[in-house]
Amino acid sequence: MQRFARVLIAAAVLLAPCDIWPQPAPKLAEGLAVLPHVTITVLVDNMVTDNRLLGEWGLAMLIETGTRRVLFDTGRGRVLMENARALNVDLSKLDAIVISHGHDDHMGGLAKSFDVAGKVDLYLHPAAFGTTYWKEESRAVPRTMSMSREQLAARAGRLVETKGPALVTDGIMVTGGIPRITDFEDTGITTKAFVDEAMKTPDPIADDQALFFRTPEGVVVVLGCGHAGCVFR
Repeated sequence: MQRFARVLIAAAVLLAPCDIWPQPAPKLAEGLAVLPHVTITVLVDNMVTDNRLLGEWGLAMLIETGTRRVLFDTGRGRVLMENARALNVDLSKLDAIVISHGHDDHMGGLAKSFDVAGKVDLYLHPAAFGTTYWKEESRAVPRTMSMSREQLAARAGRLVETKGPALVTDGIMVTGGIPRITDFEDTGITTKAFVDEAMKTPDPIADDQALFFRTPEGVVVVLGCGHAGCVFR
């Protein structure tokens, strides 16, 4: 599979104005430099069309601008390194890692990523550290991240807890928490994930966030699962 084809299977890349918090993305992006060339390589996905690659339920993308390299999510952890080797992608030279949200299919490969990349900056929302409950048949199963805040702080160059928009590296920003301002969307897993053991209150997945940057064609928004939604206007 060619590199451009791997980008096409990532339905998370949107070239359009997109309201994902009260201030539209183009306004927040006005201060960003236009990136003339950006390559997005999908390293983990649940579907593959290249027999060199392995699929798993998860997501990881490498975003390269020519001068900066950002790993967005790390998959579940079983295929990230194997797929990177198959694609001749060097993960030892990263400027930052950004986690879209704290579910294990997006950050399960974080420890392995630090093993290879060393002390790079890590960006994630502080709500990712909370305990949630997943419904498995009739039982509420508690879920927490496999690494604590203290462990991540020790492994990362900087642990940046992104409550709001933050600059990740030259030309690339993370949204931080995304307020829910519509009444017609939900997280997509309201019957599966809860904040309480009684399974009465659905988990809003407050840690869900996205990346964005400017290109000559417009603002590009890169989503993980998009639990917070993305409303076109």
